[in-house]
Amino acid sequence: MSTPGGGQHLHLHGSTEPSAPPIRRPWPAPVEWQADYWRGRQDQAAGRDPHAVFTGGPEWAKSIVSSLTANGFDPAVEDTRQVLCVAEEAGEFVGAYRRWKGMARRSGSFDDVRLELADVVITAYVAADVIGFELDRAIEDKLTIVFNRGWREGQVAA
Repeated sequence: MSTPGGGQHLHLHGSTEPSAPPIRRPWPAPVEWQADYWRGRQDQAAGRDPHAVFTGGPEWAKSIVSSLTANGFDPAVEDTRQVLCVAEEAGEFVGAYRRWKGMARRSGSFDDVRLELADVVITAYVAADVIGFELDRAIEDKLTIVFNRGWREGQVAA
C-alpha cells in the first residue's frame, strides 16, 4: 500500500502486496507498524502465531448474543443487561489492577489484569451489538477526535 509520501506499508504478515485501499486514519502510520511489530514479537516469544490479528469482534459479539438468547436470557432487556455488564467488567478490571499493584487486601497476577481488560472489550462489543451500532466504526470516529483535539488544553493538534 502506498503511503502519502509514496512509500509502502508493510502488512502484519510482512507482505507489501497491494490489498484493499487503506483506511485513511488521522494518526501516524509508524504507530500502526510499530504496534504490529512488537505484538508479533511478543506472540513469537509466547509460541503463538505472530500473523494472527484480533478480528471479528462484531461477529463473535453476535454469537455471544445468540448464545445468551438460546440459554434463556430475555432479549427484551439485553441492552440494559449488557450496559450494566460493561460497568461490572470495568470494576473487575480495576480490582484486578489494584491487586496486581499491591493496593488491595490480596495480591493478583498481571494475567488477571490482562484477562479482565479483555472482558471489558468483549462486553463492549456485545453491548454495541445489542444497542445497535458498530463498535469498530465508533472507535475509528473517536480516534479521529482524539488525534485532532490536541494533547493539552490550549494546544492545537499538529
